[in-house]
Amino acid sequence: RCAQVFKSYPDLGGDSELINCITDHFSPIFYTGLNFANKKLCDDRDVVLRAVSKGSAPTDHHKAGNALGFASARLQDDKEVVLAAIQVEAEAIWCASDRLQADLTVQTAAKAVFEASLKDRSISAKEKKDEMAQFCAELAGAKAGRK
Repeated sequence: RCAQVFKSYPDLGGDSELINCITDHFSPIFYTGLNFANKKLCDDRDVVLRAVSKGSAPTDHHKAGNALGFASARLQDDKEVVLAAIQVEAEAIWCASDRLQADLTVQTAAKAVFEASLKDRSISAKEKKDEMAQFCAELAGAKAGRK
């Protein structure tokens, strides 16, 4: 229903108070306010930082499960914004710019958050080790591919 309202009244996507309210009240349960924000607000550092710090619903995996996927390219290349998003969900790294995906500090943060998330999952030690190895291999590929 929310999407229908924003389609019918596109000016609402430019209302930072409304977008922040959606983020504050519905993230990460349903979605982030950035789902409905216009391009200008997706490039507003304060709005985006607020949204990435809350995360988004597990059903938003097309955006790596994190509001960073809705942010502008400029903010996907902002190290502070990217690190804030990664602290909520390691997979947010895949929405960062190529430059930051290859950045050692960003990769280290993503690995730490991913490893911590594995501790909370009820899977075998071997599965955890395999998932960590796969995540690290993907990060190594990101770094190698962007030199």
